[in-house]
Amino acid sequence: MSSWTIGNTPGTEANQLKWHKIKDGDKTLLICDRVILANVSWDDLNGDNRIFGKTITIDGAEYKLRALTGGSNYRSGTDAYSGGSPATNEWDRFVTREEVITGLPAPTSADLDSTLATADYTSTHGDFWHWAGMYSWCQETYTGNTATRALRGYISARYWNNNGQSNRTDIVGWRPVLEVLNTAPLISDIDRNLGDKNADFVITYTVNDTDASDVLTVTEYRDGVQTNTFTNAVRGQTYSINVPVTSLSLGTHTVSVTVNDGKGGTATRVWTFQRVNAAPTVSGSDQNLGDKNLGFQIEYTVNDTDGDTLTVVEKLNTETLRTINNAPKGQTLTLEITNEKLFSLALNSVNTARIEVSDGKGGTAYRTYTFKRVNAAPSISGVDEDLGQQTGAFSKTYIVNDVEGDAVIITEKIDDTVIRAYTAELGTEATITLTEEKWLMLTNGSHSLKIEAVDTNFATSIRVFNFSKNETEILFEFPTPFETDAMATKVLVTPTWHIEGAEAYVYACNNAFDDNPTWEDITAQVFINRVYNFINAEKTATRWGVNIRFHIVKNPGYEGEVSINGFGGAFE
Repeated sequence: MSSWTIGNTPGTEANQLKWHKIKDGDKTLLICDRVILANVSWDDLNGDNRIFGKTITIDGAEYKLRALTGGSNYRSGTDAYSGGSPATNEWDRFVTREEVITGLPAPTSADLDSTLATADYTSTHGDFWHWAGMYSWCQETYTGNTATRALRGYISARYWNNNGQSNRTDIVGWRPVLEVLNTAPLISDIDRNLGDKNADFVITYTVNDTDASDVLTVTEYRDGVQTNTFTNAVRGQTYSINVPVTSLSLGTHTVSVTVNDGKGGTATRVWTFQRVNAAPTVSGSDQNLGDKNLGFQIEYTVNDTDGDTLTVVEKLNTETLRTINNAPKGQTLTLEITNEKLFSLALNSVNTARIEVSDGKGGTAYRTYTFKRVNAAPSISGVDEDLGQQTGAFSKTYIVNDVEGDAVIITEKIDDTVIRAYTAELGTEATITLTEEKWLMLTNGSHSLKIEAVDTNFATSIRVFNFSKNETEILFEFPTPFETDAMATKVLVTPTWHIEGAEAYVYACNNAFDDNPTWEDITAQVFINRVYNFINAEKTATRWGVNIRFHIVKNPGYEGEVSINGFGGAFE
């Protein structure tokens, strides 16, 4: 057994064991997710104290290496599928999950049946614990035969069996358990590269150790040279390291922290960074300034934390507008795009104004502004308005103009749905109308009427009228009934609606052309999707005809949507 050891965590992930961590009262257990050694007897393992426990050190932390408890007998008679006895054994508590623990999968009935199937290897529970086709040695001696020892798994997740303590076979093996003794201390964060640094900065960290009696000693280093050390570090307290970047040479540097618990447990955290020349800065941020049809100015400042002499170059596209040598730091400078310069640009072209500042030591900063050279957008009279709650169809008047006399296309919309589009008559009053038909199609809530004016050079203006709708009742029927050759005797109506929170009524008549049609309540039949048989058999008009009427009333206090999207049906 001395050739089979568990040591420090290997660097290659494929060579690392997988453990399931379980907090069991005041103990912390790491249970291997599978058997890692077969053809080994219980005596082999016990001879090296791997059954009841031996102390080992992994990555500076102490553990008790042992096997699981699995019960010393069948729980119920000789039923191997009933589990182990006593039921407090670790296999049944954790693997069979008779004790509900968050994060551990529960076996399904297929995992617990008496058939070893291919699916047992790939089920959620089987893939988590890898019990299928392999027994795990447990600590207990079988009370029915002192020459045998408990086995768990193989056929079922709950299966209990026993085997001679000296027997070796390829379907019985060792599933190690680590019981945490001394835990290595911890340092927050991860080893990482902090990137380029050109100004002093602060690194913060905390230390911790689950062993309450351990005394933690912390040592801080910069570039391998100790800069600070202290004992009795407080668990969870934030400590800070001031890194004097400006005093360091250009190049790569490290800051590291080591914590020692005095019992062989250690942890180290390393941060790497590159000391670089501080590039100069330009105030503001890169922006798209949008459409421009007149000259404009951009104000900015430049600076350099190293105090280097700065040179500023202002450009419009590839043309240099101005160069400022020994530019003043922290003072307002102005880049100006005159009308003359703007008008020299192609209409509808996208252009770039750029400020470049360099410190003569390789440090350069840029600030870029883009804009589109456009003509003046058309104008729409008035201002955007909130019209509040409306109760029906309404209109708004407006006038469109264009200072350059360009042809202007008007698009009127309700909630981004086009109402109409036409060529504006400049300076003449026009009207946008929300018709009764479109009003009825709107849901309750917020809406907007929008006027978009676009000239031949694609300059655009928009006017918006916001409003809300809060109808509590829907009442409609066909404006023109369906004419029938003879008296309709039956009708079927199948609406598509959302009427939770409302009372709904449906009516139909077969003498719809009468001055006073005989409306019959067909609501009950509509709700059960059944044909309604007309009662009326008379008419005063010259023609028979069918009409349908819907009446939906929202319940007081109900805030949800009530709507009808349409309906189908038939009559005869």
